[in-house]
Amino acid sequence: MRDNSNKLKFRNCIFYMVIIIILTAILSFSGCTSFSSFSFSLDKNPNEMNNTEFFNSHEKILVKVDKIVDGDTVYMDVILNDSNSYLIDPWDFDSKSKEKYNKSIIKLRLLGVDTPETYGLNKANEYQNYDNSFISNLTYLKLWGKLAKNYTIEKLDNKTVYLLFDKKSDKKGKYGRYLVYIFLKDNESNEKYINFNEELLKNGYARVYVSDFELKDKFLKIEENSKKNKIGMWY
Repeated sequence: MRDNSNKLKFRNCIFYMVIIIILTAILSFSGCTSFSSFSFSLDKNPNEMNNTEFFNSHEKILVKVDKIVDGDTVYMDVILNDSNSYLIDPWDFDSKSKEKYNKSIIKLRLLGVDTPETYGLNKANEYQNYDNSFISNLTYLKLWGKLAKNYTIEKLDNKTVYLLFDKKSDKKGKYGRYLVYIFLKDNESNEKYINFNEELLKNGYARVYVSDFELKDKFLKIEENSKKNKIGMWY
């Protein structure tokens, strides 16, 4: 009986070792460094994912920020991981900028968010508070446009960041700019990522620019919370 018991224990040990080896192989193959980063399922609603889960589930490009045009418009100049460069069409580089600055400029528009204009004219019926009143003071909106730009400069200027393309949205907007999420590493942990588009909404620098994109529901909830708590430009 003792021999049979020992054999059973041995088989159980082998079984669990095989399971551990298989799980380790899956995590290594997926590029995950922990079980938490592998915890989301392939069919999970993107609006229910945390930022790291969303980051890990999308193709991405590592680039360097060259210029902040506006709170929601950014130029990039370096594609660091050439293996993924097919995501950006090289014919879309600004040839004039390349001749003048010896750089290949990529023009980007942050997807799903809209900060007040700093160069163009703002409209009195675009930014609606939680009580449904509109921010009609255009001088006030231009001021917050400048504050949004300064915030983007502070967080992104000359930084190395990740570009993520949405799986539902068009790849480009009507002005030919790539529509992207900008992700950067969380300073508190190298394994966590911040969606900068969300940060503009959380801090009251932007409204949701409604279109068809994966994180629309999540963005609308963040915007509602900022309005309700009168964060940033909302009052």
